Parts: sequence; structure tokens; C-alpha cells
Amino acid sequence: MTVSLLGFLKPLLPDAFDRIALPAEIRQLLDHLSTDLPLPAGPASAPLSGEVRACAHDAFGGFAGLTIDPLGRAIPFRLRLTGPPDAPTGFQLDLEPADGPLVIRIEGAVERPARQGILGLDTPAPRPVPTSPMLLWTGHRDATGQAELALRWPPSPGAARYRVHLGDARRLADELGLSLADTPVLAARAHPIHVAADRLTGTGAFTFLGEAAGAPAGDGFIHFTARVPGGPRGVQFVRVVPVAAGGAEPAFHTCGLVPLAVPGTDRPPPPLLDAFTDPAHGPTLRVRARGLRPELLAAAPGGAPEFRLRGSARGADRHVALVRTSGDLTGPDAEGAWTATVPLSATAPDPVWHAEVRYPAEPALPPGTAASPADGGVEPVWGAVGDGCEGLWSDPSPAWISANAH
Repeated sequence: MTVSLLGFLKPLLPDAFDRIALPAEIRQLLDHLSTDLPLPAGPASAPLSGEVRACAHDAFGGFAGLTIDPLGRAIPFRLRLTGPPDAPTGFQLDLEPADGPLVIRIEGAVERPARQGILGLDTPAPRPVPTSPMLLWTGHRDATGQAELALRWPPSPGAARYRVHLGDARRLADELGLSLADTPVLAARAHPIHVAADRLTGTGAFTFLGEAAGAPAGDGFIHFTARVPGGPRGVQFVRVVPVAAGGAEPAFHTCGLVPLAVPGTDRPPPPLLDAFTDPAHGPTLRVRARGLRPELLAAAPGGAPEFRLRGSARGADRHVALVRTSGDLTGPDAEGAWTATVPLSATAPDPVWHAEVRYPAEPALPPGTAASPADGGVEPVWGAVGDGCEGLWSDPSPAWISANAH
């Protein structure tokens, strides 16, 4: 049994349909299209999709020359209600005929009948901005607990502005009925939510961050900056929705999610630095790092903590001494220490040395996951898609001073 889209909409908008003043040409179009979907019993919280066909041949010059032929192919559609979930006040209908996509948005101001029938019509709606599953990193937390988010993306044709929404991983997981992975690897927590992005159909689980103008900056990209909560070891998601001048926008669920995290501020304890005589290499510096936190080491599977050596003249400030060499620590040994050795013959002939260590860089993707950055997608202003998050260096070790120092 078929029903017109006009008849299909009535039970979906029980309190609003008769109070919306549909423009005559839109009412004619909706009455002209029919679907085989069962007649709904009431408002639907999730978008509905299916196909429609024409009852008879017709052409509407007011809709970008849209031609509907009952003998032609079925036209895919997606229907999303707007307003409160239990008492929707309008709808957005996305049609995909051969002539090109068509978006019809109708919102009835039910609480103000005199303003009913607000129409936004745009053909076509802007295409969503591509996204990558790779975790992006904000700036570091400041004293207020906030972090700077700075993103950019190429302009989407037809977009006059971009609405940016932020969702916390825990809230989105609840919305999806998922359990967050019990892992210190932030990218592993983000991945299942990114995969299920198209199931997040409404804005209820998101916070509106702001809008970016449609005009690109001097580098040809759209730029957006905001301050976001900088909770420790948390994952968040951004969704960028392009909006046309007339208000049409792609369905919310088709706009991908951008996973992001705030870099940690944990530093290892200062290492110890001493020297010994290696039979093969002669005088050799040895870095020993203790007290590294296991959960922060586990946050970078396969990675190793790093060290660097600074050399300087006697009396120089240890914080500004030049970095002479760096590398990975090995370990842990039976005492839980991570170590590295560097022959003095392989470094500059500085008399005074200090060592620093840091935790391994956190990955942008979970172990065993391969993905390329999206072509022409959302990326960080500072850095690149796919960059790991490097840790902060420890305070310098106590100095090791050569016996030949003067």
C-alpha cells in the first residue's frame, strides 16, 4: 500500500502539521510523491529513509527544473523531524533525484501561529567536510583548565557558514549504547565512536561551540578556534556542519566526527646521570630513569620513553644547554629502571652534562589500525593529521661534570 509523502508526514507531526502553512508548490510536490513505507504511528526520534515515486508525470520549474516521472527510477529520500523529540514542529526532507539533490526544510512556529510556514529551500545542500579517524591534539591545558582548539578545512561548495558541535566521548558512548574501552590508549577509546558516527543523528548529545564564516582565510582554508574543557586523559569529538545561505544543511549524521584529545602534562621524575668506562668505547655516559608511570607507558603501545643529553660549559644554565644527542631508553630492568648509554667519544667535548627524559609519544590511531588522513578534510592548524602527541620533558638531572672540566 502506498501513501503520499503529505499523508506520511501527518502522523509524524500530530501537533504541528495542520498548523504549518506549507507553500502551495511544496504541498503539491509532497502530495505528488508516494512511498511504500508503513504509515507511522507517531513521531519518530530517528531519521526515516526509503524511496518515493511519482503518481503521474510532472515537472516543477521551481525546484531546479526537477522532473519526476512515474516510469523512471525511484527517488531515495531521508526525512528528519526537527524540534522537541516528543512534539516535533517541522521537518527536513532530502531527495536525490537524477536532476540533483534537493533539500526542503519546513519549520512551523507552533507557539506563534502568525509566523507559521517558515521555509528554507536550497539546492543542493553543501556536502559534508571529510574527516579522518586519526586523533587530533589541542593545545595544552592552561591555568583555567581550558585548552585551545584550532582547526581548519577547505571550503565546502555552497556553504555560507559552518556550525561546529562538540561531544564528550562518555556522553556519546552512552547515546550509542557503547562501553568505552578500558584502556589508557586514547585513540582506542575514540575509534569505536568514530566508526559509529552515522548513528548519532541528533544534536542532543553535543554542545554547540560556535560558527565559522564561509569565506576562507589567506591560506585558502576555513579556520575555527575555540576553547574546550581540558580534562585529563579525556577524548572529545567535533562535528562540522556546513550551512547554505538559505539555511539548508546536510543531514547531521552524514557529517563525520573529528576525534580530539588534550595533551597530558605529566612529566617523569628527573633521571640520574653518571659515567663509567666501557672496555670497547671508553668513557661512557649512562642515563637511568626510575618512577615512570606504567599507565602512561601503556598509553603508547610499542613505544619507548626517550632521553636527551645537554652539554655545556661549566657555570652555564642547565636549562639552556645545547641538546647534543637523544634516543630511546631501554628497559625496564629488574629494578624497574630504563637506561641508555652514550660514549663520550660520540658527543661534543662539553665538560658539563645533564639528562632529561619523557614518556613515549601517544599514537593517533590504535595499534593495528591503518587509516589515511581524509582527502581535503578537517585538520589541526598546528601540526598534521596523524601526528603523535609528544610528552613533556622532565626537569634536568643533576649535572655530571668531567674530571677534566676547568
